[in-house]
Amino acid sequence: MRIFLIVFLSTIYFVTVPVIEGEAATEKSRGVFQFHGSGTPITPGDLAAGDSGLAKVLKAAKLPHFQSKTFGEAIDGYRFFSKKEWKETASTRGKIYVDFTGWFKKPSFDFSSIKKGISAQGVGIKFLVTPDGAYGVVMVSQVELKTDGNIYSTPMPDISAVLKKLYGNEEIKF
Repeated sequence: MRIFLIVFLSTIYFVTVPVIEGEAATEKSRGVFQFHGSGTPITPGDLAAGDSGLAKVLKAAKLPHFQSKTFGEAIDGYRFFSKKEWKETASTRGKIYVDFTGWFKKPSFDFSSIKKGISAQGVGIKFLVTPDGAYGVVMVSQVELKTDGNIYSTPMPDISAVLKKLYGNEEIKF
């Protein structure tokens, strides 16, 4: 087991991740961390091939347990997103984190959300790409943009449930 330290806006979260490779990771991880166990791993050539780096590669990937379409097809077809953003961050040990944020179309917020100063909501999906080309989803978060301009992320406990709704084009609710 490895423990990752994750910091979100001054809040520290520890995520325990089983260190498993290949097809076995998909079955044993129970949705906490899923390595892509088949297909071609991501290579440095993939990084230079596209104008959007790893985001382009991950959009073309099929995730374990979600083989019906690529991740890109799922997010592009998700009718509840109004805006999509990608961000890549390299770590000191050669791993790269790729963050996808899908902002929901502006619903009529309930009074409670308005009182809390929430101006937009979305879902964040964090990928980890290892130096050997393996990749997987390590976290899914509820994302809120507040009227003060700050973005707040809250990790969600069930990655698979959120991905199932995304791939099924069903509304994700918090």
